[in-house]
Amino acid sequence: MRIRLITGSAIRTAASIFAAVFLICTLGFVVMPATTVNADVTQPDIPVPALSDVHCASYCVYDKTTGYIVISMNPDDKIYPASMTKIMTCMLSLEYLDTSSKLTASHTAMEGLGPDSSLMGIVEGENVKVSELLYGLMLPSGNDAANVLGEGCVEAFFDKYPAGGTTMNSDGINAQYLLDTMNDTKEHILESRKIEAFALLMNLRAEKLGCKGTHFVNACGLHDDEHYTTAYDLTLIMAAASESEDFRTLISSPSHVFIATNRHKSDAWSY
Repeated sequence: MRIRLITGSAIRTAASIFAAVFLICTLGFVVMPATTVNADVTQPDIPVPALSDVHCASYCVYDKTTGYIVISMNPDDKIYPASMTKIMTCMLSLEYLDTSSKLTASHTAMEGLGPDSSLMGIVEGENVKVSELLYGLMLPSGNDAANVLGEGCVEAFFDKYPAGGTTMNSDGINAQYLLDTMNDTKEHILESRKIEAFALLMNLRAEKLGCKGTHFVNACGLHDDEHYTTAYDLTLIMAAASESEDFRTLISSPSHVFIATNRHKSDAWSY
């Protein structure tokens, strides 16, 4: 099921920018050459800074159509991706989950999300459509949405690719990989280790995309010394994610009005 906007027209600016060139730096900026970029809907020109005004430790401009780096600075240096982690979380969620289905925010998903977290605003026990969680992931950069989606992906993974079966996911594994790697049972993983299992799926996808300096330990990007990437690896992840029409819709959306749930009784409980 395709994701559609509830309010407003989808701004295709980000999609048109990323269709050819990606630039991601350690401060989380996406920057284009010193010019203006015309949106392909009725939006004003987007001013972008000159390269000399970009101050960060590393960046990488990647031409997706050719696979070549246009310009870069320290593209292979180890950096902490923070919320840019959510690009991978979104890509896997769109692959494993039905956007029209609902997920329930568990205690483990909400655990450890302090006041310094960026949040969608869901609470434990809330039943939320996957499409809503994806907007909550990419617009307000909700760590709560990321965790719920990550857990939902692992549950779906066990259902779609059971251990001992012949069906494999696009990375060539089934649930047996998680059981063997984590040295645990399906029941215990689903009870208390779903985020850890999701990180394994993230790392497998990163490896498949050619990432050499990336290692994820969570779905949302909260800091951990073992949660890192590089500017170049981020361009590979972004390039892969942008192949999805739903992903392009999400990142091009200027706003979203969240629909009612079992815990938020009215629409527009968050905008």
